[in-house]
Amino acid sequence: MTAAGTLELTSATRRDLPDVLALLQRNGLLETGVEAALERFTVARADGVFVGCAGLEVYGKAGLLRSVAVESQARNSGLGTALVNAVVAEARKHGLRELYLLTTTAPAFFARLGFRSLPRRAVPPAIAGSWEFRVGCPETALIMRLPLQQPS
Repeated sequence: MTAAGTLELTSATRRDLPDVLALLQRNGLLETGVEAALERFTVARADGVFVGCAGLEVYGKAGLLRSVAVESQARNSGLGTALVNAVVAEARKHGLRELYLLTTTAPAFFARLGFRSLPRRAVPPAIAGSWEFRVGCPETALIMRLPLQQPS
């Protein structure tokens, strides 16, 4: 990715699925459930080349941020932040009140974006029932939350 290049963030389509799955696999991230949630994924292209993704799963008024991944050549460019911000905007657009994530590798990155850690017992039942929470992520994964709007 060059400074002079163009970066485009768009909603994922079926054509993006192979690129998304391959990137997640290269980064050791979960592929389970991606196809079902693909309509709420954001993908990034630099000069037309796929370079990143981030997904949203909706559980009532809460969301699960998942599958944030950036190709190695595009890291440290702000792309990860742009992808997370796009998912946060999508969550707000859908009226979600809070966004959760599980991470084993990037708590400092997500903390810079406003996410705060919380104990497993504080996670709402809908999120706690998700595949990622129940099966996909290890017990050692840090749970983080970002409030999106004040409850009424």
